[in-house]
Amino acid sequence: MLKFTRFRLLTGYTFTHAFCVFIMVLILHVVFPFSQLQAQNSLPFTENWESGSFETNGWTVSGSSGHCTLINEGLNSNWSLALSLPDELSVGDSVAVETPWLDATGIGNELLVFRFDYKLLNADSTRWPLLRVYADAGSGWKKLYELTYDASLDWRELKADLSMAKGHQVRLMWVAMKETVNAEGQWFVDNIVLQVPAATTVFNLSGTAVNQPDDYKVDLRWGKPGVNPLSGSFADSVLNYYVYIDLIIFTMYQYTGTGIGIFFDNRPYKGTLLSEARFYYNQEGGFTGRASYRVQLMNFETRELVGTYGPFTTTYERGWQRVPLNLAPMPEVDSLAVLIEPLTEWTVIGKGNCNMPGVGFRVDYHLNYRHSVGISLYDDSYKFISDLGELLFELSLLTPDGKQVTVDPASYAVNRWQQSLPINYVLIAAVDSAVNQWSDSDVTKGSYSYFVTAGYPDGSSLNSDTVAIEMPSGLGIGAANTKWPAVVPNPVNGKVLHLSNAEMVASATITDLAGRRLAMVTNPRLIASGIALPTLATGHYLLQLTLTNGQVMSRKFTIN
Repeated sequence: MLKFTRFRLLTGYTFTHAFCVFIMVLILHVVFPFSQLQAQNSLPFTENWESGSFETNGWTVSGSSGHCTLINEGLNSNWSLALSLPDELSVGDSVAVETPWLDATGIGNELLVFRFDYKLLNADSTRWPLLRVYADAGSGWKKLYELTYDASLDWRELKADLSMAKGHQVRLMWVAMKETVNAEGQWFVDNIVLQVPAATTVFNLSGTAVNQPDDYKVDLRWGKPGVNPLSGSFADSVLNYYVYIDLIIFTMYQYTGTGIGIFFDNRPYKGTLLSEARFYYNQEGGFTGRASYRVQLMNFETRELVGTYGPFTTTYERGWQRVPLNLAPMPEVDSLAVLIEPLTEWTVIGKGNCNMPGVGFRVDYHLNYRHSVGISLYDDSYKFISDLGELLFELSLLTPDGKQVTVDPASYAVNRWQQSLPINYVLIAAVDSAVNQWSDSDVTKGSYSYFVTAGYPDGSSLNSDTVAIEMPSGLGIGAANTKWPAVVPNPVNGKVLHLSNAEMVASATITDLAGRRLAMVTNPRLIASGIALPTLATGHYLLQLTLTNGQVMSRKFTIN
């Protein structure tokens, strides 16, 4: 059922906007509310208007006296949607376009990327219509974003994860609307996309054949694993910097040239995507209406600006503001400040020139450490960390689920296939997450193929690229004739591990196949006489040997 909400206008009176905006929607979707709830389009859904017709992709146009046309004003001189509201129209007049139902029922934890380009054409930036973006996932229209004049100085992109649509059928709607008597202008919308991006693993592996008289081996190196920033399975996490909205909310004012917001240790969040910032817009000091602002990202340690979003405009009434951060990668800084920079001049009685918007905070509330900060954006002259309370501020992040760039794997496993044999990759080494290289000395002339598996605590894993190495004939006989340590016999009997050529071994580490260390021996006498393993169960294990010359090698063994 449609929910009727009321908005207060700049002129001081109210109107029921659902009647004005959705009069056609009421006829189609309230009288017959379930008849249209059938998916008409599968994902991905794209619209660039090049067909020149609304009917091609099943669009519905509704509204009162506004104009909805397709004109040659798009990016790169292509067609775009134009939503026009001439000056002579009344307050509350609107025009809307609506997609058909789109099928997102099969979408799980993947990103469901919703993006479009937009701009406003209006010579007088003091008079503007609103552009509101809605989505309906089967339970009624929900406003996603509200755009005004200074949110679109030219063609801009809005990109977000449409989480409410996952597992549902969904439809989208753009509504251009007159909020004041003298508002006029044309909104343009182009290149609409709703899709799940293709998954792309990024886990590079390189290998080199080393051929020296006394150094004959394969050197492997790999990079820290990750995924394409817009692919794979993602988890949504929100950093909250408040407990609840108290009945008494004060405003932290922003002086010219500063921003206020939050700062935090960013090291655990590197590799995530910035999804959305949210803050509570509070009106005090006699200010009413909308205020303009930008979102600034700052390296808190160096005071360098590392990202800018906007400008945006608040809603007319106080409340939570949702700021899309376009799924941008988190800046690679150790300490990050996310700040609201005010752009609307205002003088607060008794406080002087304090720009708007003001950001609400709850007083007399303290965590074990403080997050709220007011800081100069363009020099190092001013920084104030709040002692009074916490700003009502949220930052939403999207993290690759089980494929985190921000957290090292629990272990790496090195796999090898000697290509003269039937294809069968064999696990030859397991190392912890601090290691990103391995040398395989157990090779002879011939072809080898390797890949590395990154294992995570939750049981998930990523495989690296595969690299093929051709080992040539050795330059000398030294390495070829060297007798390397080996487990004898293998399988091990009696739970005592014996090594041939044990005098070459400086230390021995036993791990399970997941790379967890079970035992380590550095005593030469024990290495030479036999390593007792009374607590190990029957099964397969890995033995990592560090030789007296510093070389490292691995052996797989079995306990019967």
